[in-house]
Amino acid sequence: MVYVRRIILSVTAGVAITLLSSWGLAVCGRFTDGELVATYSERNTMVPGALVPEGWDPRSWHYWTGVGIRRDLVSEREWMGSSLGMMMDGRPQRTITHIRCGWPMPAMAWYDYWSEAPKPGTPWLERSWWMGWDVGFKPPAFAAGATRWDVTPRLPIRPWWPGFGVNAMVYAVLAFLSGTAAHSWRRRRRRLRGLCEACGYALVGLPKCPECGRTRPGSPAA
Repeated sequence: MVYVRRIILSVTAGVAITLLSSWGLAVCGRFTDGELVATYSERNTMVPGALVPEGWDPRSWHYWTGVGIRRDLVSEREWMGSSLGMMMDGRPQRTITHIRCGWPMPAMAWYDYWSEAPKPGTPWLERSWWMGWDVGFKPPAFAAGATRWDVTPRLPIRPWWPGFGVNAMVYAVLAFLSGTAAHSWRRRRRRLRGLCEACGYALVGLPKCPECGRTRPGSPAA
């Protein structure tokens, strides 16, 4: 029963750490590298399918990466020099910008921009699910300017699977191992001080703890 409770607590801690660390990266993360993948006369087949809404015909994909944060801009517009240009053949002009954050894998996501995003008048939860929770944060000084590419700090509430599950599992295992190590250290410390390993009661040479009934290690069986 003790191990079951410890596992439940570790899983809960793993989920909480995954969420809080992703929020920290969403607010403080900065981009350090990027690359443009663009085509001009045909569909850009290099764009990952998870980034393209159904029915879109993407032409450009520009991504920026940093420690624990990633920005992907996908558009049906052509890339003209340093900006997105309008097409003259009548194709849609839709654009979407994904932001994903989390470590060691992207775990939370939101759209920094989306041509078909829920309008401001939609319910708060629905809009925040896609666009993140805008709580009025400003980028810290070390992550402001070009390192943020004008990405407004928001708190994402939409998990990005399977990264969320992987991160939660990693942190849960670390929490379990840390808790087990701390428990073993505490028991050893109590034993060396002549205390009951379970409750810390002073045994004073007694073979059995009068408080919780635990038998002292090395004592002869009754």
